[in-house]
Amino acid sequence: MRIIVALFILLIINKVAAKAASITLGYPEFQPFTYTKDGVALGVGIERLKDVGKQLNLDVTFEPIDSYGIAVRFLRENKIDGLALASRNDERDEIAVFSQPITSNNWIWITRKHYKIDFASEHAKLHIRISTYKNANTHTWLSKHEYKLIYPTTDVNAMLRQLMHNRVDTIFLAEEVFKQALKSSKWKPNDIKTHLEVSKPFGVYISKLFLQQHPNFMERLNKAIIPLTP
Repeated sequence: MRIIVALFILLIINKVAAKAASITLGYPEFQPFTYTKDGVALGVGIERLKDVGKQLNLDVTFEPIDSYGIAVRFLRENKIDGLALASRNDERDEIAVFSQPITSNNWIWITRKHYKIDFASEHAKLHIRISTYKNANTHTWLSKHEYKLIYPTTDVNAMLRQLMHNRVDTIFLAEEVFKQALKSSKWKPNDIKTHLEVSKPFGVYISKLFLQQHPNFMERLNKAIIPLTP
C-alpha cells in the first residue's frame, strides 16, 4: 500500500514539474505588433500574450532581439523558449512549433503614388529595387521567388525615406508596420499606394526542446489563445 501511495505522489510531482511555470519569448522591433519603449515590451502581440500568461498562470519574460534571423538562431541555441510574433516558414518549423494565430499579418507592396509595377512579372523580379524587413518572412518570400534586387533593413523609417527619395522602387512589408511608420513620417497616405500580396497567420513559435520538457504546453497555449483572437 505504501508503495502505491509513494508512486501516486511521485506521479503528481512529475506532472506538476512538467507544467511550465515560466517562459522566455524573444521579439523583434516590429511596431505595432511588438516593440520596446523605455525598456518595456509593448504592442498588440505583447498585450495578448500577457493575457495568455495570466490564463495559464505563466510568468512570461519578453526579450527584445534585433532581427528575426537572430531570434531563430537564439531558438536553435535554446537561448529563448519562443518567438513572438511570427508567421510560418520551413526553417522555423524545423526547430519550433507554431501556435494558433494571435492575429493576421497582411504583406503589402508600397510604391510612390504614380509608380506602376507588375510585381509578379519577370521584369520586376530582375529590375525593381525592393526594401524589406531583414530576415522577416517577407525577406524570405522575396528570395524564394527569385527577386534579385533586395535591400533588407530593420529600420522601417529608413525604408520609407528610401522609397520617397527614389533609392528603391517599392517596399514589401507588413501592412500594420508600414502604417505605423507612415504616421511618424512627413509623408501622407495619398503620397503612396499599396497592393496586397497575401495575408498570413501571425502567432507564436515555441521551441521543440521546451515542448519536450512540457508536453502539454502547446495544447494549453492554443486553448488560451483562441478566445483572444479577433
